[in-house]
Amino acid sequence: MPSLSYKTVLLLHTLPDGSSHYDWLIDWPLPDHSDGLLLTFRVAGFLPSLPAASKFAATRLPDHRRLYLSYEGSVSRNRGTVRRVAHGLSQLTQLPNSLRILITWDSSPTPQLWEASPSPSDPQLWEFVSLTPPTSADSFLNA
Repeated sequence: MPSLSYKTVLLLHTLPDGSSHYDWLIDWPLPDHSDGLLLTFRVAGFLPSLPAASKFAATRLPDHRRLYLSYEGSVSRNRGTVRRVAHGLSQLTQLPNSLRILITWDSSPTPQLWEASPSPSDPQLWEFVSLTPPTSADSFLNA
């Protein structure tokens, strides 16, 4: 059975003080996830350019509204601005203690495969470790 692909975006979030970070938003109806909201992480780097065999830390943020899949501009309550810097499609599978996420960014034909797990000491902190992308987009679900 083919797996479904869902939209993903990377937003550059510039705060009023001039500092910035990336917000990574992933559309997918996880079993324990509210319908219509996006799984969201704060990340420090530009994900599409990360090399194979890398890892990164991310902070789990509250779920964001679906409008952020295409929104660019001011964020309410004087929280800065967002600009979409990358977008693509993702496939997710929920494992017992982690998520596996396959991403194909529109700017790159090479997919990225990440396994993500929350820190045992702080469930808001997640570690993402790259895996070798599968030869078939469907095979990662069964790996």
